[in-house]
Amino acid sequence: MDEKINYSALLDDQQLEAVKTLDGYVRVVAGAGSGKTRVLTYRYAYLVNQGGIDPQEIACITFTRDAAQEMKTRIEGLISQETGSICTFNSMGLKILQPEMFRLHWDKKFDVKAEDVDLSTVLTKIYRKLKITRSQLSYDNAISAIARIKNEYVITLQNKDLPFYAEWLDPQAGFDFDREVKAFQKDGQLELAVFYAFLKEQKLGHFIDYTDQVCIPLFLFARYQDVLEKWQHKFSFIMVDEFQDVNPANYELCEKLSGHGNLFIVGDPNQMIYSWRGAKSSLFADFHETHPGTTDVFLPKNRRSLEGIVKAANTIIQYNDNPLFKPMEAVRKSETKVQLLRCETDTDETDAVANTINKLIRSGVKPK
Repeated sequence: MDEKINYSALLDDQQLEAVKTLDGYVRVVAGAGSGKTRVLTYRYAYLVNQGGIDPQEIACITFTRDAAQEMKTRIEGLISQETGSICTFNSMGLKILQPEMFRLHWDKKFDVKAEDVDLSTVLTKIYRKLKITRSQLSYDNAISAIARIKNEYVITLQNKDLPFYAEWLDPQAGFDFDREVKAFQKDGQLELAVFYAFLKEQKLGHFIDYTDQVCIPLFLFARYQDVLEKWQHKFSFIMVDEFQDVNPANYELCEKLSGHGNLFIVGDPNQMIYSWRGAKSSLFADFHETHPGTTDVFLPKNRRSLEGIVKAANTIIQYNDNPLFKPMEAVRKSETKVQLLRCETDTDETDAVANTINKLIRSGVKPK
């Protein structure tokens, strides 16, 4: 498909407004089932087909590889050119890191340990050396602490006189990790002791972890103006999915890449799922305050669920602390009533839903 797309016939008025608003800061408040992925993909196509923008100048960022692949597949069906950067935050970070790690005197062949199983192997070595046990600090808590501390360092980038942990990974840096580890372990601060021991293993093992993929690019942007300008020049338009789930580091990456001022974000504070990873829905809710002149577009129509479910959801989420809340309107009208099911455990809930589905199928209802 190409420029012959009839956008007016394929999109409702609000979706069309979002797709055709190309310049500046744009915030799309997209409730469940409102077609946010459709808006993102058609806006990409509109930029290319009607706006004449080279796909290589467009970055479309989301959280999961599956979501990125789905968007890429849809977009490939809408434009006749090769797509540009449709990827996760971490993949974008790697794109930036690979040609720039020489700044830390690393070569391009560094390893990436993004899975917990890989990090657990590193932690096993650290725990054995420090003679600590998982009952004192579980691997899960250690991994979370390392990520949290690294993300907290992002704040220090505002002050170039303060150190950033990535500087200590430079083989030419003389940072004394063992001293820090001993001091914090003696003081009973195991999280910090493990953190510094982990950094030492990174430096020796020449690897980065999941958090580094976003945090170290921010360090490079802050310390090297030419790196920042290079990547700002590369992308003229930044689009971000699920913005309610960004943490401060994700947010800062979007800010830096969109130095030109063309940042399009889509989200819904009521669907935040990554609070455990430091997500702050306020970054989405307060976007208009931090970015004066923001154009807001609301997608109020739920096309996925039946009317009874949408009304029940509106009744519940209206009490959330969400200044952007607007009741969703169900496109699929139905007289079907919502049934309340009380279950003791998540297993009981799963069994009850499965049994209900089986009963419906046996009664002649065909799955859709």
